[in-house]
Amino acid sequence: MTEQEYLQWEKEAIERGYKKYNTTSSSNDYSYFKTIGKNDRGYKYMIEWRVWDWHKYIDKDPTLKDKPYSLEVNIMPDSCAYDMRLDFLIGNPLKFGFDKIEEIAQRYHQFLELEGLIVNK
Repeated sequence: MTEQEYLQWEKEAIERGYKKYNTTSSSNDYSYFKTIGKNDRGYKYMIEWRVWDWHKYIDKDPTLKDKPYSLEVNIMPDSCAYDMRLDFLIGNPLKFGFDKIEEIAQRYHQFLELEGLIVNK
């Protein structure tokens, strides 16, 4: 994505309650997280927008100059009934936008509950 697209996306992410963290769940540069259903025993799920900042590679690959950012989304449910992770990864999430990503996350969590894969806290 272009610099302008990224700045627009980042502004909306912050307005929607996502918080930037330099720690990530992948090899990306940093992430914006939003926790849903947080209480003293955990949370229902987190939505992580993973950000890759390609500026550091522009000297090696000038084609990155036009689109120096990329994103993907990781939906991370908490309280799995078994000792496993059931993350849901979405590549190219800008095709959906924030509203649809948040809807997908909610529906994915509901599906896991219906299948008995989530322990309600």
